[in-house]
Amino acid sequence: MGGSQEIETTAFLVGDEVIVVEAETYVGLSILGESATIRRIANEVAKRCRKGALTPTEDKR
Repeated sequence: MGGSQEIETTAFLVGDEVIVVEAETYVGLSILGESATIRRIANEVAKRCRKGALTPTEDKR
């Protein structure tokens, strides 16, 4: 049998939407929220992957 699994859940406010991000040891990253917002996030991640630029950015508010 495998070892224990860790799950970390964090909620973020994106505009007026709550986005929930779950990181699971053996599953990976899950992002939950409105489909249009999730598509925008996925497109941004894909764009950064293509550029090789997956470093965190600062919130410029």
